[in-house]
Amino acid sequence: MAALALLSVPHALIAALGILMAAAAATGIAFILPSFLMVLVLAALYVHFGNLSWIQGVFYGIGAAVIAIVVRSAVKLVKMTIGNDWLLWAMFAAVAVTTAWTESEVVWVFVGAGAVVARDVPDFALVVGNPARNTGWMCRCGIKLDVAGEKVRCRTCATDYVLHEGVLRFAEPAG
Repeated sequence: MAALALLSVPHALIAALGILMAAAAATGIAFILPSFLMVLVLAALYVHFGNLSWIQGVFYGIGAAVIAIVVRSAVKLVKMTIGNDWLLWAMFAAVAVTTAWTESEVVWVFVGAGAVVARDVPDFALVVGNPARNTGWMCRCGIKLDVAGEKVRCRTCATDYVLHEGVLRFAEPAG
């Protein structure tokens, strides 16, 4: 790192990025290369000995084990991400049935399931992403509000708001 200190800032950033890329490449090689080599050896064995009945049985067993691992992982992932939300389970079931029935992934079914709002969005909230997360507040005139404290005023239409316990409401008129 002392050598990096002698470089100018852009050069130091480029050097640090190079170090990170080399580390990422080494990690990728360490994890991917052994699996790739095993698959390559198994493929060569299957091509060479594939007409033997016992080799076919071994590969059928390996295929069944791989399918079991994938199904188990998929079930754990679905339970973890969907949880006890009945709406998400209904959307999951609709997408799964449509995919199984048509034997293809219908993109509009996935887009539609992802566009469903599963939770209430507070009034005037500016939300983005899926699942939606609040990134700010909007005025009724369509301008993004600059919220710095509890009281907020729109710079365009001068509407007053109060932010209280994470909810933005119209301010009560003074008087």
